[in-house]
Order: sequence, then structure tokens, then C-alpha cells
Amino acid sequence: MKLILYSLLILLSMADLQAEPLHVVTNDFPPFQIISGDKVSGFTTEIVRHVLKDAGLEGEIKGYPWARAYKMATKERNTLIYSIVRNKEREKLFKWIGPIAPYDVYFWKLKKRTDIKIKNIKDAKKYVTGAMISGSKSNHLMKHGFIEGKNLDQGDSDLDNFRKLYAERVDLILFDTISFHYTAILEKKDPALAEKIFKVEGISNELYLAASHDTPDSVVMKLRASLEAFKKTNKYKEIKSHMK
Repeated sequence: MKLILYSLLILLSMADLQAEPLHVVTNDFPPFQIISGDKVSGFTTEIVRHVLKDAGLEGEIKGYPWARAYKMATKERNTLIYSIVRNKEREKLFKWIGPIAPYDVYFWKLKKRTDIKIKNIKDAKKYVTGAMISGSKSNHLMKHGFIEGKNLDQGDSDLDNFRKLYAERVDLILFDTISFHYTAILEKKDPALAEKIFKVEGISNELYLAASHDTPDSVVMKLRASLEAFKKTNKYKEIKSHMK
């Protein structure tokens, strides 16, 4: 009898947890996520909204600096985060729902910097590279021996690093191709003044939608099924066609 009551209490607590609205966090990362005041838009945001709606789940999307969004998603229950790189270090920190966007990261420099000649990540250590604090790009650089204050300059956002490159405050930045060209348009900078040098393996792959560990498995399964179903729709194909 006690075992039955205990099981019922667990089921009820799980039901209560599932009934809670989801907290959805992200950062400013045009054109994937675009934060303007309290509004969040962008390609991946549109995908996430469709996935939530089709799964019959409520969730308010809010934008934060990446370090804060990431911390919230690792500490708080019923929390989703996007767009996040899936890697070995993060594998056990989240429940992974699925990929939502392509992600090809390169080292970029200004074309006029003909003195910068690099063929691999080891060569890049001779220069100062800008990357977002607590992001997969800065973490990847530190794994390869880059040191903050020496050859690594960590900004609060990718936009900060983009501006530093054009202002010649850093020698290199790590940026994906889609976001670089979109950011250049937003900043009214000529993208032809910069060039990508080589692809950074290890972080180039896909961007994911993920859930905090305290998110119920039943919710995660609903979201996975909803995402897979949405990927078969013409609306998803339309959104994806713009991410090129």
C-alpha cells in the first residue's frame, strides 16, 4: 500500500512539473536569434516557436547574454536553450532535443592584414583572436592553449568580436559564415573587407535545441517528435532555405 501511494505521489509531482510553462533562453546571434528589446526573432527562434506550438507546450522565449543563458539552462528546471553547440564537454549537461541550424565556423581576418598567414590553429596562436566568453568557440581555443589576455580576447557577444575585428582591436575572430555576412549587413560594414581563412574542426557541425537535465523526459520526447515532424514541412524547408 505504501509503495502504491509513493508511486502516485511521484506521478503527481511529475504531472505538476510537466504542467509548468517552459523557460526558453537564448542569446543575440543574428540571423539565428535576433533580440530587440523584449522581442526575440530570427530563423531558429521561428523553428523553436513552431516546435513548442506543435508539441502543445507553453514556453516564453527570453534573450540574455550567452553566459547567463547557459548558466540558467544548466541550473534551472524546465529550461530550454538554443542555439547551442553539442560537444563532448556539454554532452551530459543537457538533454539534447535535436539540431535546428547548420554551423560552419572559420577564422576570419581583414583582407588588408596580409601579414597574417595561418594554416592551422597552432599558427593562429601567434595572433589575438576574439571569441565570446563562455561560448563553444572560446572554450575550443582554450583547449588548444589560447590564453585570455595574451592571444584570446573574450567579448560578451559575437557582435562585440565582429566590431573589434573591423576596429582592428583583434587580429582574428571565430565566426560562422551565415552570421558573419548578416552581421556585416546589420553593422553596415562591407563583408568584402574580410575573409575567412580556414574552417575550425571540432565546433563546426550543427546548432541544437537542448533542455536542462531537470526537464521531464516526457517533455523532451514531445519536443523531439515535434521537431522531427516540423522538419518534414514546407515551412521548415522555407526557413532553412534562408539560412545559406
